[in-house]
Amino acid sequence: MTFKQTVDDVFLKHPRDVNEHYLEHLLYTVKVAFYLIFTALCAVLHGLCPKILVTTTSDRVIALADKMKEKRKLLQASLDQQKL
Repeated sequence: MTFKQTVDDVFLKHPRDVNEHYLEHLLYTVKVAFYLIFTALCAVLHGLCPKILVTTTSDRVIALADKMKEKRKLLQASLDQQKL
């Protein structure tokens, strides 16, 4: 495998498979990471004081999962449309 093929395989193949450019994919993952960090902080605060943020962590995890499932559905529909 050449250097160019290795770079493509390591950095570009997956973003291309999900119909994104490298930077688009990077920005999306950074956004998700910060969302999860904030969610984790909410969980810690709830652990320290169980009366606050009672459903926040689970609500945020479910919301993120729903958004990612919807994104996957849209990607699949786009890929199916390209096959036609």
